[in-house]
Amino acid sequence: MSKVKNIKINLLYYKFEKEREERKKIIEYGWYAALVFLLVTGVYIMDFYNEVRLNSLKAINQDLETRYQQISSSAPAAPRVVYEDMASIEQRKKLLTSLEKEKIECSTLIEEIYTTALPEVIISEIQVSNDDLTLHAYAAEQLVLIEFLAKLEENPRIKEISQVDSQFAAGEFKCSISLRWGEDSE
Repeated sequence: MSKVKNIKINLLYYKFEKEREERKKIIEYGWYAALVFLLVTGVYIMDFYNEVRLNSLKAINQDLETRYQQISSSAPAAPRVVYEDMASIEQRKKLLTSLEKEKIECSTLIEEIYTTALPEVIISEIQVSNDDLTLHAYAAEQLVLIEFLAKLEENPRIKEISQVDSQFAAGEFKCSISLRWGEDSE
């Protein structure tokens, strides 16, 4: 009788161990599935973030293109004469070169602003007019925006930060920063 009882106990123990091993495998596969899901989700989120950033940079580039076109179309016209002297041709070349240089400098500055922004700072909009630039940013903590502002002040391309407006709304600190940029003409 004890042999039969021992065999039953051993069979139950074996069955229990087998079920336990199956549960371990299920849990392990569940962790692997969760990890793969998180990795795939992370890749899609990064792709979406990069797409949004690319679209905003394209919009900024388009704004700069239209500004460049407006500036180049409003350049002073040369006097109507049969021939043009070399000085006026050189003057127009210098004007176009300076406009192209200004466009490149503005693009570089905007790129620098995006790269100096902390990961917690989200820049929602940048507006450019002449040598003035206004950017709108928000973050969860005000200290992060202060650090971002300090980094902007360190940028040698920025002449002065003329105005900073900030407010707290919907659980976020939002700020609008107006600044002047470019090389000093002194």
